[in-house]
Amino acid sequence: MGKFFKHTAVTKDKMSRILRKNLAQGKRLPPALGHKGVRGSPQHKAVRQLLLDRTYVATWPSITAAKAGTGIHMSNISLCANGQQLSAGGFIWEFVAFGANAGCGVHARKRIAMFSPENPDKPSREFTSLTAAAAAMNLSKGAISQAARNYRGKVNSAGGWIWRYVDSSEEC
Repeated sequence: MGKFFKHTAVTKDKMSRILRKNLAQGKRLPPALGHKGVRGSPQHKAVRQLLLDRTYVATWPSITAAKAGTGIHMSNISLCANGQQLSAGGFIWEFVAFGANAGCGVHARKRIAMFSPENPDKPSREFTSLTAAAAAMNLSKGAISQAARNYRGKVNSAGGWIWRYVDSSEEC
């Protein structure tokens, strides 16, 4: 509240009871309270730390915890986990899925595979995201996405490669 406004003890107790009741019912917090102290809220996403060869290192409850444990800047971890950067601090970072998608690996990101036209059944290379594939192959994300979706039944390749999204249900 305001700089000079003081709540009485009765008012503080009433606000505290209402807040606890709302949280128990799964209601959102008032904007002024944000997500402070509420672990497991949508603002706190667990991240998985992997070596560049995708060997598991650790899982952190949030990007803030990962920064505190590794010293790698939070913005770099976030960029990597969101697929906008390939690595951060010499590691690959992924958001961890919870709930119905628990155990499925990456949260809100599709893996994509590149196939040779001569051998369209065996992937030549897999990428953690569309952004990573575009950066590694120096192609536009749109071209790869259209090829992977077989855009309008016409486009099935980009940069001379056939592209397909990897079915993440196999990992579950």
